[in-house]
Amino acid sequence: MIDYILVGKRWKSSVLNTFSIAGGDFDSDHVLAMSELHLCIWKPQQPKKSLPRYRVDLPKNIKTRNRYRTALSNKLSRIQPMEGPTAEEIDRLVDERASIIREAASKILGIQIHSDKPWITPEITDLCVQKRAHAKKNAISFQISSD
Repeated sequence: MIDYILVGKRWKSSVLNTFSIAGGDFDSDHVLAMSELHLCIWKPQQPKKSLPRYRVDLPKNIKTRNRYRTALSNKLSRIQPMEGPTAEEIDRLVDERASIIREAASKILGIQIHSDKPWITPEITDLCVQKRAHAKKNAISFQISSD
């Protein structure tokens, strides 16, 4: 007869069945207890890489659009076509072209800078920094005094 089986809080919902196996090959009054668990092992998620955001409103300007096109055509014309490329060569060519496009976009278009909303003032950002510092220290209560 099973009295209790200890299971942690995290695993208590995954216990499917519990039973005892009597008649072991040892001289004792104890009985072997077994449990079946439903176990799902999750692969840890990798943090997502944030790609730079380019200023896409600039190509509406004709001069910027022409500069971007000429820069791309000049750099892409340097790549020599191959006859019967292997899979590794194709991968290398794709990576090379992608880096050329990224380089031209960062030089000519530039990276879009994130701007705060107009209602976010420096005082608010300072208060947010203070709150984060107290949260890291596991503070029980945090009061902001208005002076």
